[in-house]
Amino acid sequence: MIDFARYTASLIIPLAAGYFLTLLILRLNGNRALSFPMTLSISFGMGFGILAQIMLLFGVTGIPFSFGMISLCLALLSCLIFLYLITQKIALISLKPVTCSYPGIKVLSLYLSAALFLLLVFYYIFWRALNIPVYTYDAVHFIAYNAKVLFFEKNLIPIKNIEHSSYPLQVQFIETWISLALGAWNDQWIKVIFPLALLSFCVLFFSFLKRKRNSLCAIFGVILLLSSNLLVFHSTISYRDIFLMYFMNGNLLLILYWISSKNDSFLYLASFFAGFGTFTKLEGTLYFVISLITLFIITGNVNSNSVKQRALSLLKYFIPGATICISFYFVKTAMGIPPEKAFIHIGLSNFSRIPSILTVFFKDLFLTGNWNIVWSLLVASAVMNFRKITANKEIFFLSAFAGMFFLFYFMNGLFTDNYEWLGGPGSITAVSRIVLHIYPVACALIVLLNCPEDR
Repeated sequence: MIDFARYTASLIIPLAAGYFLTLLILRLNGNRALSFPMTLSISFGMGFGILAQIMLLFGVTGIPFSFGMISLCLALLSCLIFLYLITQKIALISLKPVTCSYPGIKVLSLYLSAALFLLLVFYYIFWRALNIPVYTYDAVHFIAYNAKVLFFEKNLIPIKNIEHSSYPLQVQFIETWISLALGAWNDQWIKVIFPLALLSFCVLFFSFLKRKRNSLCAIFGVILLLSSNLLVFHSTISYRDIFLMYFMNGNLLLILYWISSKNDSFLYLASFFAGFGTFTKLEGTLYFVISLITLFIITGNVNSNSVKQRALSLLKYFIPGATICISFYFVKTAMGIPPEKAFIHIGLSNFSRIPSILTVFFKDLFLTGNWNIVWSLLVASAVMNFRKITANKEIFFLSAFAGMFFLFYFMNGLFTDNYEWLGGPGSITAVSRIVLHIYPVACALIVLLNCPEDR
């Protein structure tokens, strides 16, 4: 029998900690409050990211995992930040005034149709996640399996002797946390975090597009995002890719907020998201590096930036995320867990791989049912609006990130043993999961390239 009070608490406690931490970061850097939905969407990642770091600290120090002790840590963090915010007379919720203007029958019908579509999609996602137990290969083999071991053993040590022990533990820790709250392992109810991650990202994605364009364009962007069968599927299973997508793309959107506002609050929040991404999958470290390189390029193109300002901005972004990233690698080294290896091979035979790598990616992007026609739309949009790519800093940032993303995987497949997953037999499922990480960037670019700025 599910204890719904404790189950609800397992979701609210980290969310509250993330909410207060998000408000603190916004306040310390003098930012005016964001809308409540957007703050809440960021808080989901901040809260569950901090939760996993606390559990990692428990594991390193030998403190047994328990719902009570972890809750106490999160509650203390929330209380301390809450007291600070109250003493500084900071509003805890920002509800922006709504202007009541009649949009017209056609626009109103579009809003209602979009709302119905979104309700049906999320109803299906939550229903499927909470009614079908863990069954996919990686989840049964090591993701949910590792979480189950952590739940029953109440410590980190057994992970050392499990296959893929060098993999990050963000999702596994969250599933363990929910099970600790329930007091029992449940293959269905632990999966609620995946639909919630997608919902949180959709709110953040909508808020970003609405701010950059308008409400109709933002709704179109979210519908475009949810048109992917693979995205919907991954939001109902116990894989880590949906969380990495949320953290990585949340990181990018927050960097874009910083580019337009030059408010360091967004840079710090982006760095936390990037750091939590490195603790979700090994690829997260790569994405953190790519976003750092892209940020370096962008800050260099702003004439008003002195060398000192540029270096300081890069440090503000680097330090929080790198601390989270390095901490886990330090823990792995201390526990004697060997890193994952990919052997490099350079020779003339490597170039024979090029056709198969390009073919695999082309087929996945354009000839499968994974992404609807999003990638075709992106190519057409880029061709018709090419000048915008270099003229607009935000579009250039996303385009540069996407370019380096695909370039890395091309080179990885060309020169390492990972060719098996990028151009060989394993590419059937691996490539689609890789593309999922960058997929929201394609949706954002389509909207930014085609929708005029709402002035």
